[in-house]
Amino acid sequence: MNKLYIASFILAGAMITSALIFKPASSQNAAINTGDNPSQPMPETKNEQVIKMNASASGYSPNYFKVKAGMPVSWEITDIGTSGCTNAVVAQGLFSDRVNLESGQTVVKKFTPTKPGKYQFSCWMGMVTGTIEVI
Repeated sequence: MNKLYIASFILAGAMITSALIFKPASSQNAAINTGDNPSQPMPETKNEQVIKMNASASGYSPNYFKVKAGMPVSWEITDIGTSGCTNAVVAQGLFSDRVNLESGQTVVKKFTPTKPGKYQFSCWMGMVTGTIEVI
């Protein structure tokens, strides 16, 4: 019985440590191509909104985007050294599949947001997060 308690304690410690290690280095929200003001929508090109993000073991950067409802989004995600946790992105409410990343590669996820609101995206484990705000 003592072995079970010890194993549980070690597992809990490992999970807490993982959560602290893989927390993004900065929780400050920033939007790409909009200067220092994340409250402005993303730039549009040819009836499409383009957002760009880097994914690393320490998190996603930037981790806040603002897009318009009803207009297609092209989300370019570049893997610059992800971990087992951050090597895939999910965004419930925006799309149903998982975006799998490959080291050194840029993956493009296309989707069209339909309802205004703030949507959380995260690693597949839900520990590393960001926000896409649909206006």
